[in-house]
Amino acid sequence: MLSGPRQLASAEQTFGYFLHEYLARNDGSHRSANRWHGEGAEALGLGQRVGKRKFISILSGQVPGTDITLGRVIDGERQHRPGWDMTFSAPKSVSLEALYHGRRAVMHAHDEAVRATLDWIEQEHLQTRGYDPATGRRPREAADGLVAATFRHMASRNNDPQLHTHAVVANMTRNMSSEWRSVEPTLLKRNRRVFGAWYRNDLARRLRELGYELVPTTVGGLPSFEIAGWSREWLEAFSTRRQDILKHMESEGLEYTTANAQAATLATRGKKVEPVKGELVRLWRQRAETLGLVEERRSRKAQPVRAVPEPRMSPLEAVWQATAHLEERQCVFRRTDLLAAALGRDPGRHSHGELEAAIDRLREDRNLVDTKS
Repeated sequence: MLSGPRQLASAEQTFGYFLHEYLARNDGSHRSANRWHGEGAEALGLGQRVGKRKFISILSGQVPGTDITLGRVIDGERQHRPGWDMTFSAPKSVSLEALYHGRRAVMHAHDEAVRATLDWIEQEHLQTRGYDPATGRRPREAADGLVAATFRHMASRNNDPQLHTHAVVANMTRNMSSEWRSVEPTLLKRNRRVFGAWYRNDLARRLRELGYELVPTTVGGLPSFEIAGWSREWLEAFSTRRQDILKHMESEGLEYTTANAQAATLATRGKKVEPVKGELVRLWRQRAETLGLVEERRSRKAQPVRAVPEPRMSPLEAVWQATAHLEERQCVFRRTDLLAAALGRDPGRHSHGELEAAIDRLREDRNLVDTKS
């Protein structure tokens, strides 16, 4: 799943949450799980590891190696939004496979899926503002280069196994003339559903390549998946944070929507105190033993299924089904919403390019008709 993009309050507060709380600890697994990402970060020569000085400088709008400071001066005071937090969370069974059983290949699949999604966002959805001297307007235009810091974490605030990565997208990019500018975030906010679908599809593809069998699920009305073999008892036993959120929404009489879920998440959020990895694994195994789950899971041995069956449907069928699903609620929808729905029909079976081609074919055949926005 993907939560966000959530606008960051300040550079100092963001540093306190990510770098100070998670990286200053004597825990190598945390310190090594952060890195810069994007062509913008590469152009700035940031390397891989995220350090305090450059992290705060960039979120403050100061372009490293230059005298450029981004932002607008209002009433004599410079104002600059630091950036946005986009959080990519793996399905619960993936977290259990990677963290409870310590399967590094699964964790690597998550890392690579996050990076691939950020690359796609950078290539297709990153924008800045230009300037038209004839009209004085500042239209949105394609940007050149993402500057993001990623932080991989292992647990929820209830210390459930929850493999997730925070991508802190800095409010800093270049225009096509290689001039440093602020990010225009409209597409980042509008297309978050398709970003989450892209991540899940890419993760599913990588897991299938490892030999895992996947089963479709729905989380919060959105299509998702779990690794076959993990029982409902296991998934629920290690999803106490989600249960807290659902209980809060029920007590307040709220229906499940993205906005209500995010509000409930904030309302039930306690201070995060995450033990080191070895202690977390010990706590998880202790919980499993207390609930009588260990023998059941060990009897399955959690081995990947090596036979990967053929796709259940063609890319065209996936788009057709996604179209029918969307038309149950609305007759006009964005292409990105259709792509998100199609990516969720059979996760990991079809590439983004195959589904885009299927959408284009339906447009050419006039089964889908473009409308003016």
